[in-house]
Amino acid sequence: MKYKSILILLSFLIAVCPKTNAEPAFPGPINMHQPDGSSLTVLLKGDEFFAYNTTIDGYLITQNQKGLFEYANVDAEGKIVAMGVRVRNINERSAQELQFIESISKEKILQKLSETFESNISKSAEVRAASSVVTKSMTGNKRVL
Repeated sequence: MKYKSILILLSFLIAVCPKTNAEPAFPGPINMHQPDGSSLTVLLKGDEFFAYNTTIDGYLITQNQKGLFEYANVDAEGKIVAMGVRVRNINERSAQELQFIESISKEKILQKLSETFESNISKSAEVRAASSVVTKSMTGNKRVL
């Protein structure tokens, strides 16, 4: 009987307690299917709190409103925005696409993305710290035994 109550207590604690650490994204390449039937090999980066996609050669990408992957940039607010140029696998890129990716700096874009990530972490830490402070009203009569 004692073991049964311990098992029930442990099961309850496992079910109720939230996971406190973030899980990283799958480290290997993933084959994504696009709405037009083509496929694209993508790398997932980040965790459940901050995630983004890149091409195999490291260019930031995102899906547009139609669900097609496009090259992406980071705007002034730190949001990932599509740049209007569709992404294809390295061996399927057109001359226009190659010319476009030569004109952008993936290092600068990923640097802006990491700065956004760092600022989001510090903001969320401030919010967690502020919400953990519990204040109670100290007025009135205290009732104790």
